[in-house]
Formats: sequence, structure tokens, C-alpha cells
Amino acid sequence: MRQVYAVLGRCLIHRLEPASGSSFWLLVAGLFLSSILGSWCFPYIFSNLDTLTTKNTVTLATSLIFIGCNIGNFIAPIAMSAMQFMTGSNALTAPFYIFAGILVAVLIVLVVVNRKAAGAAAEVATV
Repeated sequence: MRQVYAVLGRCLIHRLEPASGSSFWLLVAGLFLSSILGSWCFPYIFSNLDTLTTKNTVTLATSLIFIGCNIGNFIAPIAMSAMQFMTGSNALTAPFYIFAGILVAVLIVLVVVNRKAAGAAAEVATV
């Protein structure tokens, strides 16, 4: 059985290698980040959902998470095509620079808000 898996693995690598050009290991890293880490995150979210919501709203929160994931998966290619059209580029990587900028802006806002909240909490604690 181990030999069957080895042959299937080699076939998969030979099949994916031409599609990835010279960056096969970058493709493997992307597959790892998008699939394995996602399969670790969602069980963590669902297992800790009862600590974030009340018992009456756990079902609603679970439904909203599933709906959000499905809508996000549906809208992602549309948004990427729109960003590619707005940049006027035919490169498939063009939307990623815009999305990276948006994520950096969101990160900065979250850091600022958390620092303000931590400062306010420390101020209340000293009073």
C-alpha cells in the first residue's frame, strides 16, 4: 500500500510541477497554508464558540460562520476579478497586492483600537 501512495504522490508532483512553473515549493507552501491551517482553525473556532456566545445563540453563531465562509468562497473569485479589472492588469497576482494593503490597514486599525482599549482598562483599574 505504501508503494501505491508513493506512485500517486509522484504522479501528483509531476502533474502539478508544470502548472507551477519554477516555483513548485511555493505552490506547496500555499497549499499548506490554505488547506491544513484552515482545517486547524475551524475546529478551534467551533470548540470555543460556547465561551464567546451564550448557550441560546451558539446555533445562530455556528450558522453565521458557515454562511460567512460559503459567501466568502463564492465572492472571492468575483472580488479578485474586479480588482484585476480595476488595476488594468492581466497578471493573476495583481489583486493580492491590493488585498495585502487592505489587510495591513485592518491590522493597523486593530492594533490602535486594542492599545486604546488596553489604556482605558489600565486607567479604570488605577482609579
